[in-house]
Amino acid sequence: MKPTPRGLKTIIIMTLLLTLSILFSDIMLTVCFLILVILVSAALLDLVKKVRKVKRTVIEPSTLDLKLVAGSEGKAFIKFRSEAVFKIDVEKSWISFQPEIIDRPETVVTLSIKPTLSGVYELSSLKTKVYDFFKFFQASLELPIQLRLKAYPRVYPWILEALSLLEEMGAGAGDHPGKRRGRGLEYLWSREYQVGDDISFIDWKASARHRKIYVKEFLEESYGSAKIIYDVRAHGPITGDECSAYFLSTVIFALREGLQISIMVKNGSNVIIDRNDLNPSEALKLALAYVLEHYLTNRWSVYELFEPKSAHTLLKISREIGSKAFMKITELRLSDFLKYLSKFFEEGKKTVIYVGCILIDSDFVKNLVTEFSNLGGNVIVLSPLKPWLDAKNLEEAYLMHQSHEKLLKVLENMKVDTMPRPFRSFLT
Repeated sequence: MKPTPRGLKTIIIMTLLLTLSILFSDIMLTVCFLILVILVSAALLDLVKKVRKVKRTVIEPSTLDLKLVAGSEGKAFIKFRSEAVFKIDVEKSWISFQPEIIDRPETVVTLSIKPTLSGVYELSSLKTKVYDFFKFFQASLELPIQLRLKAYPRVYPWILEALSLLEEMGAGAGDHPGKRRGRGLEYLWSREYQVGDDISFIDWKASARHRKIYVKEFLEESYGSAKIIYDVRAHGPITGDECSAYFLSTVIFALREGLQISIMVKNGSNVIIDRNDLNPSEALKLALAYVLEHYLTNRWSVYELFEPKSAHTLLKISREIGSKAFMKITELRLSDFLKYLSKFFEEGKKTVIYVGCILIDSDFVKNLVTEFSNLGGNVIVLSPLKPWLDAKNLEEAYLMHQSHEKLLKVLENMKVDTMPRPFRSFLT
């Protein structure tokens, strides 16, 4: 229990009145002092009563176990039954309460939950503030509540999608690189049903799997083949999480679009993986194995994230590809990279999809775009939209934001699509 700023001013005035009434023996000053003493005493008594009432507050439900993908937002609802008014005072970046003021007899509060990093978040008590009717004093209380949030990595849903796609492919479906599923070469992917969609395009398998109505989408044109270049460097855990999700989702997108895929994974000038003309199952397994080996298992246990069947399949893929596939590292200079990609273009492959943090790899990206555009190729750049989320302080975040905006402007002037519409709708 402590005084508020208003309470401190009142106490100072009381002290002055007492001092002056003693010095000058003024009856009016004494009366004013006594009035303030009565008001302050009444405020203290009111606060004590309110604290007792707030302690009897009932929270329904008092236990919450939530699951979300990092970067996404979820909502939950809690009902408070209280005999007094108080304020929720929880300072957590991943959770907010609306409204914060709890009124009597009951208030329904909306919890907005948005974790930026994957991991387990816990809230074992709810900090509250109680004020007297004059707001001279405040008391801090903790109400019992058990809130546990499991935030999955951003790549998590794409791993599930990749496993589902591998299952759909079946035993022999991976032998035909670049072949679409669906109506000839037109099928793109399945998405959630929207009002106005043709019901004849309902994807019954996807609808049963997701327990929502999904419809098939189709494309008339295809790029034919693509080289996916993934630079593994990141500003921090958030951008690293985003880039791994972009990488795997890009592979899935390319397969659904019917592209023949080549994959290069690099760390700056070091090439970790370089595989050309992969069939669909090989491409998916290679991407899955890399994400598991170098990102996911560093932070999570596979069995902690996935059900036993899926976890077993992932570990089997990891063993099948083997860590040796990622051990051979070749160092190439920028000029060697560009010569290599020129050869790639000459073989008839005209699309390069770059995935990575463009602020870290800006020289390579700009030279890649210049070289490939001169050859008549198409470069697509996928990069975290807010790399400054990994900044250590506000000054660094501001500088990163400014640099990122300038670099995006440069790429825009070079006519580079940094997030084409089909990718945007697929990745979000």
